[in-house]
Amino acid sequence: MLITGEKMINKIFVIILFFLTVGCQNNIKSESIWPTNIKSIAIEIFNNDTLTPGIERDLALALEHEILSRTPYVITSRSSADSILSGSITNHNISQLSASRQTRLLNEALVSIEINFDWRNQNTGLLIEGKKSISASGLFTPSRSRTYTDETFSRLENVSPGEGLSIGQYEAVEKLSRQIVDLMEAPW
Repeated sequence: MLITGEKMINKIFVIILFFLTVGCQNNIKSESIWPTNIKSIAIEIFNNDTLTPGIERDLALALEHEILSRTPYVITSRSSADSILSGSITNHNISQLSASRQTRLLNEALVSIEINFDWRNQNTGLLIEGKKSISASGLFTPSRSRTYTDETFSRLENVSPGEGLSIGQYEAVEKLSRQIVDLMEAPW
């Protein structure tokens, strides 16, 4: 019996489709991307080893939002949690990115925040995930009511933060919270 070219292509297509379907079914997993032995997390306020107050509170709020919106976990008190998320803010730095050529006033700056964190199973005490020196940064434009020149920029950390600085810090804290939740996913 002679098979025409079109019939041969159809048979080959059906055979390939069959093997792809059977092969892919073995690779599909119904496992969660999150550790399944954990149901709840207590978020401790991170220690703030910098001279910039308030970052620890902002980070705790950002982590709470990120965990509740992206994970199956509930946030609870330390006494009833399956796991504890804790850490420390180790560095807060402001870097000049650009200045006006005419006035030499600061146009753009970058806030960088660095943290360490541990996520521990409270029942066993074992480390689920932990990282050192995670950093994120946020861009801000200094408030126009302030005058930052190259000479005063080195003292910027001693100046009370304006609206622009808080926007940069907010962006950096949001990025850090996303990085932490990304790292909480179970390894593939």
